[in-house]
Amino acid sequence: MITCFLASIQPAVIGLCMDRSSAAGKLEWNLQLLTIIYSGSLASAATFCLISWAVVRRGPSYPPMFNPLTLIFVAVLEALILGAEITVGTLLGMVLMIKTNEMTNMPKSSIEA
Repeated sequence: MITCFLASIQPAVIGLCMDRSSAAGKLEWNLQLLTIIYSGSLASAATFCLISWAVVRRGPSYPPMFNPLTLIFVAVLEALILGAEITVGTLLGMVLMIKTNEMTNMPKSSIEA
């Protein structure tokens, strides 16, 4: 929560420095507001929740494998919301990224065994 809060302060300060008009601060129900809500709720909050869950279940060395988790969210939600097809290449790319990341994060003794 602190990470998200501090990350929201920086763009607010930059936005105030760039445009001080009252019209720039108004939020209307449009695609920009939907993008902000989507980014905050799914891209940040859901990823942090899943990584926290992985730390509790598997320990602190396990979550580095979840760096590609955002790409998986994007592929699934793109298929659900925009109707894009999930191709074999997309699935193969996700699996290869996870496996490559898993192999680089494993201790040497596990790889040799």
